[in-house]
Amino acid sequence: MSVHLIDNALTLVVSTGNAEGRSETELADLMESYGLMEQAKDSFLAGEITFDEYLQLCEIHNFNVDSYLETVEDNLEHFRLT
Repeated sequence: MSVHLIDNALTLVVSTGNAEGRSETELADLMESYGLMEQAKDSFLAGEITFDEYLQLCEIHNFNVDSYLETVEDNLEHFRLT
């Protein structure tokens, strides 16, 4: 499987539910976290950090890792079938 497909499978999506009721400062912090996670994903894909390290960073930034991994698994299965 190509790195491009894996990159797509690992993509984080900003949920509108995460934005509801947040202040501008909280939204800026959320977007900064997403930016840092994109950098971490790129580091993982470049072999600079392990997948476990990437997931630890996700947890530090309060991402629901279990839900995220289910999405990644679904994405990878979809890409495998196409």
